[in-house]
Amino acid sequence: MAIKVMAEIGIDISAQYSKSLDNFKEVDVDLVVSVCRSGSKINCAICASPIVMGRPELIRSRLPKAKDYLDHPFDDPSEVEGNEEEKIAAFRRTRDEIKEWIIQRFADLKMDKEQ
Repeated sequence: MAIKVMAEIGIDISAQYSKSLDNFKEVDVDLVVSVCRSGSKINCAICASPIVMGRPELIRSRLPKAKDYLDHPFDDPSEVEGNEEEKIAAFRRTRDEIKEWIIQRFADLKMDKEQ
């Protein structure tokens, strides 16, 4: 469902997959954002690891090259029960909430269009 919902706004995530934090241990990362809500029935890669939301020191120990850390939890649309349309609506809602949060949170950044 996530692939379909993102494609609706022109974003192709069909080649994306969950990755372990270990994949990024040696990578210079400007910003780590955790989006899992505590108590989620389905643990995401970050929540299933020793990293606990609200504990940036654990992020820093697992990702030593990360420069900054933010935690902004969103509801997990994969946990919504119901018919197909209700599930798709949940994915759209979370997608739109994340988009709005990004727009508001990073509104002051100036992006160079040639990058």
